[in-house]
Amino acid sequence: MEFIATQLAAIPGVVAVTLGGSRATNTAVEGSDWDFGLYYRGRLDPADVARVMNEIVRRLPGRWRRPATVAVDATGRTQSAVRSSFIS
Repeated sequence: MEFIATQLAAIPGVVAVTLGGSRATNTAVEGSDWDFGLYYRGRLDPADVARVMNEIVRRLPGRWRRPATVAVDATGRTQSAVRSSFIS
């Protein structure tokens, strides 16, 4: 899913993309979704995220575009929120 991560990393403001959930822990089963975390600086425009997610779905092979076949989730967190959780 390097293609998806690359597309998500191109969203303005995104500084890192991570893989989470069962795919990251190697416990995925057939039909498991893909969970990506977006770490960003400043403001993340929902319209940019929607545009990129729509482009990802459009470019996936036909069998992946059926909603019941695969789901891709992207959640966001600011870089400063991550930093503050490690600095006390």
